[in-house]
Amino acid sequence: MGALTGPIAATVFGITLLSSGLASSTTGTLAGQAIMEGLLGTKVNVYVRRLVTRVINVFPTVTAILLGVSPLSLLVYSQVVLSIMIPLPMVPLLYYTSKRECMGEFVNRKATTFIALAVAGVIIALNGYLLLSL
Repeated sequence: MGALTGPIAATVFGITLLSSGLASSTTGTLAGQAIMEGLLGTKVNVYVRRLVTRVINVFPTVTAILLGVSPLSLLVYSQVVLSIMIPLPMVPLLYYTSKRECMGEFVNRKATTFIALAVAGVIIALNGYLLLSL
């Protein structure tokens, strides 16, 4: 990137990429903690949780780089996988938020559910097209 836009832009891009990775790792760790505590009904040692999360986050990337995979290719493929995985939880979320038994007075209106399902469908279809065009 530095050759195209200069060293300052490359540095800013690197810092924002690192910051985004740290933020997503933190969010994933906290979400995993909440889910584990809810499912297991017990707290997990903070150091064990951090170790497991770091190994899961870092090990595949380090292995791929040591095997000679281009870091740029890793970045592109990770973003493709994220673009596919992020919209998938929208479908059950929309399902449960449209049920009065789950949401009570906060249930989605029919129009909201319809529009949200249409948007989710478009996003999932575009991701399918992305996969087929690779």
